[in-house]
Amino acid sequence: MTKKLNICNIRDIPENTCKGFALEKNNTEQTIFIINKEHQFYAYKNFCPHTGAPLNWQDDVYMDLDNNHIQCSVHGALFEAKSGRCIWGPCVNQSLLSVTIEINNGKISITQPD
Repeated sequence: MTKKLNICNIRDIPENTCKGFALEKNNTEQTIFIINKEHQFYAYKNFCPHTGAPLNWQDDVYMDLDNNHIQCSVHGALFEAKSGRCIWGPCVNQSLLSVTIEINNGKISITQPD
């Protein structure tokens, strides 16, 4: 059985920015973030494949200074926004774990298995 969870409106995430969301499941909190890159939205779990540490520098800051790539706050690894693949750093060619999102009537939602 699955459950659709409304996350936010697309206008809550301006182009070339990210926003993090804390989700709770079975009394465990998990953080995801959604990025709007060139008017396309991508979502990932908030942990680095190299260390398991959160990626963000501070709330909603997941991107490098140029807002071109997702950047790990611990060791500076760079990830492609569209694919989540690491292109620089100790985890080259590893990828962030993507989260499937659905956009309907300007609202972003995810489907969580129960």
